[in-house]
Amino acid sequence: MAKNKVFDGDVVTIEKASVESGDIVVENYLKGVALTDSDSDDKVQVANKGVWEIKVKAHDGSSDSKVEVGDKLYFDSSEDRLDKNDSGTFFGIALEEVSEGEEEDAQVMIVQG
Repeated sequence: MAKNKVFDGDVVTIEKASVESGDIVVENYLKGVALTDSDSDDKVQVANKGVWEIKVKAHDGSSDSKVEVGDKLYFDSSEDRLDKNDSGTFFGIALEEVSEGEEEDAQVMIVQG
C-alpha cells in the first residue's frame, strides 16, 4: 500500500484573506465553498467536493435564462454568485431549477477540472 498519501483532499486549507464560511472560493483551478472564516493567518478551509446551496442567478451573460437541472454554472466574481455566463470560471452543475431572471440559493454539485 502506498505510504505517500497525505489526506483525502475533500477539504483543503489555503491562504486567502477576507473569506467567510459559506463563501464561494475560486483560486486558479481550485474551486469550492469555505467551511471556515479566514483566520488571523489568512488560512481558510475549503470543501472542494459535494453538493451545496449556493446563490445562483438565472442569466446567461446577455439575457435572463432559466437554470435547468444539469446546466453548467460559472462563477461571476464581480457579483460573487454563479450563473450560466461561460465567460466566468466553470464551477459546477445545477441540481435545481432557478426561474428565468431570478436569483436564489440552489443546489449545485462542485465539479473540479
